[in-house]
Amino acid sequence: MVFETFSLASLAWLLPGIGASPDWLARGSRYLLAVSLIVFGIDHFLALAPIGTLLPAWIPWYVFWVALFGVAFVAAGLSIGGSFLERWSAAGIGLMFGIWVVTLHLPSVLGLYGIPGAPGDPDECSSLFIAIALWGSPWTLARWAADDRPGGPSRL
Repeated sequence: MVFETFSLASLAWLLPGIGASPDWLARGSRYLLAVSLIVFGIDHFLALAPIGTLLPAWIPWYVFWVALFGVAFVAAGLSIGGSFLERWSAAGIGLMFGIWVVTLHLPSVLGLYGIPGAPGDPDECSSLFIAIALWGSPWTLARWAADDRPGGPSRL
């Protein structure tokens, strides 16, 4: 929960783009986002089975998917924190959350998976809105990344 808040706050500071906030704040926000993503990845490995129970029955090999997304979180965190391939990492994390919104969070809130208490549950609705924010924000962040621009590392 704490790192969800940290990631949303750091993305909010990074969204205005290069030069919109002081360099120290942009750099600190990028590092805080990187640490948050790494923590999300580690959490996926620490809770493979419990997270797997959140997946609908039509998705096979839940342990594989949970582990794959854990690796993706850690890789994106290292990439954003280390200032390499930031555009790809931010776009990938945004895509990952977009897939989760469409396949997991929205159907759960609408009660399509038969999860008891899911329709109208404030926790499910909160998770949906957090996932939506973590879907779009990294894509905006990817716009400001300078991976493919000549002249050095990104100034996010």
